Amino acid sequence: MSKRVLTRYYSPLVIGIYAMLLVIARLLYPYIPSYPYGWITSTISRLGWPEENVTGWFFFSAAFLVLGLGTIPVAMHYRCGLGKVNATLAKLVSIFLLVACIGEILIGAVPNFNTPDKMFLLCHSISAFASFGGTYLMALFMFIGIAFRKKVAKIEWHVSSRFVAVYAIILAFGLVCTVLMIATGAGAGLTHYHQDPSVPLIASMPFWEWQSFHTMLVVGYLPLFIVPEA
Repeated sequence: MSKRVLTRYYSPLVIGIYAMLLVIARLLYPYIPSYPYGWITSTISRLGWPEENVTGWFFFSAAFLVLGLGTIPVAMHYRCGLGKVNATLAKLVSIFLLVACIGEILIGAVPNFNTPDKMFLLCHSISAFASFGGTYLMALFMFIGIAFRKKVAKIEWHVSSRFVAVYAIILAFGLVCTVLMIATGAGAGLTHYHQDPSVPLIASMPFWEWQSFHTMLVVGYLPLFIVPEA
């Protein structure tokens, strides 16, 4: 696919379908008086709990399958486009983004059942780690490539200073949210996360997870606008 198709049609379609499926999963989530679903108090993964979201979990799984499979062409575009600038940078960026794609595909393909042996939860945790870790490592190397392009690439490629600044701010925000997500979720283990209603907003792990994950999507897709044509 050309850069024009990727930026104007393909990527908005993938993100749009992902968002639509996630919204459907949320709308189908039944009201539970003892623990109502809310993005401040409930993790994204809770939308995929089959024992609670009996119908909606299917749409949660489909959302992540679409996101994981749909991002693979983006990784391939980075591999080819950045290959013209710096082969090592191109490999690192594409490999880490592909790791994230695999994690998202597994999140969608393996239901988040809460079984006694916790095997499904373990798989989900590993997949989520691959998704977060892969994308943010990809974004860090991408930032190095655009911020220090003359030293990294040895040649000048068209990236405005304004884009570098915007990308740095978004990436920094996402990393802060990720650190706070890990810090506030420490000790939760591999069981389904249930939040104490008395927990303040700043100490709410789901609050930071929602922001970290969707900021992650921005830093993953935004470079499409500046990576050279494949």
